[in-house]
Amino acid sequence: MAADDCTLNNNARFMRACQYGMAGRLPKYGGMDTSMMARLKELEAENTRLKKMYAEERLKAEMVQEALRKKW
Repeated sequence: MAADDCTLNNNARFMRACQYGMAGRLPKYGGMDTSMMARLKELEAENTRLKKMYAEERLKAEMVQEALRKKW
């Protein structure tokens, strides 16, 4: 009985994936046209780039603070 439930769950999950597309795009991109989706992708890429830049600058600042705390 438990194996049947597992198979049913997998089948239902597969059907939802087919209904929404390979990555389940409908819930995330539902109602967007292609230009809006492209803009969203651009903003996500820019956000990733800015987060990386912030992390690098924060690391540099911490290194400077650590160097200033040492007594020469």
